[in-house]
Amino acid sequence: MLKIFICSTPYHVMLSHLVLECIQEKERLEETKKILILTESALSNTVNEIIDNSFWNQILRLPFYETLNFLKTKKFIDSWVFQKNIGKTNLIKEVFINDDKRWRNQLVVTGIKPDKLSLIEDGLGAYFKNKYNFWDKIYRGIVLKFVFKSRLMNAGVISSIPADRFFAFRDTAFSWYGPHRKLSLLDYKNSKYIERIVQKDFIKNEIQKSAKVKLIILTSPMTEGGTLTSAQECIALKNSTSFLPKPDFVGIKPHPREKRKFFNQRLKILSEAFKNSKIIKLDSTLPAELLLCHKDTTADIFSLKSTTLANIKTIRPDLTIYHGAEMFSSNKKYSDSLLLEYFNELGILSLKDS
Repeated sequence: MLKIFICSTPYHVMLSHLVLECIQEKERLEETKKILILTESALSNTVNEIIDNSFWNQILRLPFYETLNFLKTKKFIDSWVFQKNIGKTNLIKEVFINDDKRWRNQLVVTGIKPDKLSLIEDGLGAYFKNKYNFWDKIYRGIVLKFVFKSRLMNAGVISSIPADRFFAFRDTAFSWYGPHRKLSLLDYKNSKYIERIVQKDFIKNEIQKSAKVKLIILTSPMTEGGTLTSAQECIALKNSTSFLPKPDFVGIKPHPREKRKFFNQRLKILSEAFKNSKIIKLDSTLPAELLLCHKDTTADIFSLKSTTLANIKTIRPDLTIYHGAEMFSSNKKYSDSLLLEYFNELGILSLKDS
């Protein structure tokens, strides 16, 4: 049997290890070949720091063909799947995918032709049934669907693929599939993988850096993703800093997908707001969950809006965690009452109420 994990972010890589740990408690995997496929930001060299090679029989790197030509991209992916001999094989294939939004990953999945498909949570997309906006629906439902036809798994609603089983941190995940969905919960706190991986020198150094600070700010690619304009985000970030404490040491944790130009804008705003503090930049590639799971980290955590906040609250309920989503809730494009309600239920504080 083949178990194939497709990961597009460092966070996906971490979750894939946790899923394998979960599976190993219930299934005998001695005769199972386990393959890790890295794409997009998971191709970063730093990702090697969070990979435990003992988990995997094979680690493959798939640099997507960089072209706007859809057909060339499809041809490249199908050729790659064929060359790696993970498509045409008599072995039973189970594919694990961390989200169903990325159309290139969908081409990889349908190129492999799995016998089983498992969906792993990717932030809050597992807890709310999110529809694409109008232009995404046009792009996915008409353009991509016309080009790829049945090869496209998802064109309308996020997390809507016909998965055989699901993996997440909380039992409220993928609730729209009904109470009889096959959902397994990931045990982050008791993970032997986490215990081992945080002993790596690079990660230990980052944990030590995070232990020095009393406030950690998680920046997000909101401008890059089109949630806010650059000007709107700058205003929201400036407004937020007036509510935040001003400790001697402040940590800033960039998001792996942030573009340098926009991160520099964010850093400038935060440097001015915390001009009397020493700012420590934490590694952008390592998942924040890895850095903040350690008991020595006692900092307050803040983000305008990051799905990571929910995970951190689950892992470290003792930490004080703030969100700033209400700083731009007047933006109708972004307004999300469900998100604010969910943060409130978890005990994640709004800056305005702190």
